[in-house]
Amino acid sequence: MATSDSPLNVPNVTLAVARLEPGGGGVSPPSGTDDGTGAEFFEDFEGLTVGDDITNTVFDSGFQVYAADDQASVGTKSARFDNNDGGSQTGIQKNLSSMLGQGDEIWVRLDARWQEGWLFNNNIGWKFMRVHTRPVGQSNAGYVDWYNCGGRRDQGLDSVAWYHRSEPEADYDIRAAGSSRAADQIIPGEWHTYEMYVKFDTEGVDNGGTALIRSWIDGVLLEEVRDIGTMADAAHEVDRVHICTFFNPPTSAPFESFDPVTEQTAASAGAETGSPQAQSMWIDRMMIRTNANPPVNTDSAGNLCIGV
Repeated sequence: MATSDSPLNVPNVTLAVARLEPGGGGVSPPSGTDDGTGAEFFEDFEGLTVGDDITNTVFDSGFQVYAADDQASVGTKSARFDNNDGGSQTGIQKNLSSMLGQGDEIWVRLDARWQEGWLFNNNIGWKFMRVHTRPVGQSNAGYVDWYNCGGRRDQGLDSVAWYHRSEPEADYDIRAAGSSRAADQIIPGEWHTYEMYVKFDTEGVDNGGTALIRSWIDGVLLEEVRDIGTMADAAHEVDRVHICTFFNPPTSAPFESFDPVTEQTAASAGAETGSPQAQSMWIDRMMIRTNANPPVNTDSAGNLCIGV
């Protein structure tokens, strides 16, 4: 496997995440490997031509994502997302083959690696993994999100690396995720496995509904969110998955980068409009499953998951 972290000579796009120690819950990684049989979507990028723009071939939308062989978690190839300095447009979108609705479930799993020296923006979260909801036949009713905190410190996010957000909730409910910033933060230059699960309902399981959000890093349960809804209306539908599709700039000055390793901030002209620098990340072994053909693995708490 190649190890160079120098960006390709091509424009914009984003992705990734990592960590040192298992986070919240202490749940052990599942055993067994999912080969993708019957999955809604599975791509390991091995059959692609290096350098090809796969934004609208492997995926359905996005911004300049390329088949690459300079990094891979398994095999020799991956998908590379290149971000421009100051660029906000990034990432990929994958449409579902059929709509999901109330009571349905989705699992999204991928390996991700950020280049060494990766920077987030300060005072704003970073959109990592998202599932889109909408009124039937209309455009948008909000996303169910997994964010990296970046340098965000409000709403109790000063001591964690991740949070979940449900836009379909009236107040965009935010829930901190993980055990600590140090334990769960990404480690640029390393491959790790990330998975999110969502069950769709207007109320969380703790409030009489069935809605749930779970996330795992390297097969270890990071967080389970039980008290917020994941759709605004029982008649709404779920149509697609987004991975790193917008690099949020801070909403106001100061415009600064945030280093996840040192937790230091620095003035950044790029942060005013998007990525604080030109930088790349890679994904591999991306899989989507739904309750139509769910995973067969479980973690040690009995939760179904695709796993590592």
